[in-house]
Amino acid sequence: MTRLLNILLAATTLSLAPSWAVGDEKLSVLAPWQAEGKIYKVGPHEMQFIGVFKGIMYAESKSGDLDTAFFVCPATHVLNVETKKTKASARCHIVAARGNIFGRFECSGEPGYCDGRFEITGGTEEFDGIKGQSDMQVRMALSARMAEPTSGDVIAQAEGLAVWPNLTYSLPGQ
Repeated sequence: MTRLLNILLAATTLSLAPSWAVGDEKLSVLAPWQAEGKIYKVGPHEMQFIGVFKGIMYAESKSGDLDTAFFVCPATHVLNVETKKTKASARCHIVAARGNIFGRFECSGEPGYCDGRFEITGGTEEFDGIKGQSDMQVRMALSARMAEPTSGDVIAQAEGLAVWPNLTYSLPGQ
């Protein structure tokens, strides 16, 4: 993970070593996160959070190597307080010692969880041309805090956990 995981684990700040970039590689990633931002009433039954999710990613390779990185994901999260359905999307930046990795995710669910897909969309320097994807599960306390706020309320801190159980990535020419 000091290799590619540091890139993904840096889903805004990680360090990755080139030895991870041989063909398709698979990682399992666990990322506790915190969010801060604002909540707005955007419809008769909808509240929207606009803010930033950030934290530390812990990635484990098939061989058991464990690495860490920081990540930042500007995001939006919508909760329908009547149907209790949620949708979220974000763009992420992972910073590694040898370059940057970028990704995005979309998920949907109910208060407390959001399941979806994460995609690595590119990178810079040694990670130029990186591609990858994984299923993604997000667990959070944010939806519960969105249920009955006043529009414009500031969320100083919400917490949760994101899991990418089968993150597969590759670099061109490897």
